[in-house]
Amino acid sequence: MTRVARQPEEDWVDFITRATHLSEELAASHGSKNWITTHRQRKWQFAGKAATHVDGRWTHRLLAWRPWFRCWPKRSVGHPVRRWSDDIMTFAGGDWIDEAARDGMWQASLTGFIDAEGLIWRNRAYR
Repeated sequence: MTRVARQPEEDWVDFITRATHLSEELAASHGSKNWITTHRQRKWQFAGKAATHVDGRWTHRLLAWRPWFRCWPKRSVGHPVRRWSDDIMTFAGGDWIDEAARDGMWQASLTGFIDAEGLIWRNRAYR
């Protein structure tokens, strides 16, 4: 958190833009990583780990679980439209669990998944 004072005649949008740039520059100068990149890296690694454990762990069982009462792909009212695995499915395809079993290929795709974040964010319907 940084404290940035708003100038007396400064427009709100200009203030937020200036404060954001100042905070990002300060974080970069202290060696802080971009949190979105870190999040996507950990998400990809966790998905690969969860998909490769086939010994009955709840994480692997949860990947394939579909509620019995949901007969169509739409979410119920009040529930999120996006799921945890939607970004992974967009990048790796619908059979991403099988792809994750090939560990070498999965780890090689990590940088592509992280670099695809800008493309995915631009294509989101709820921007």
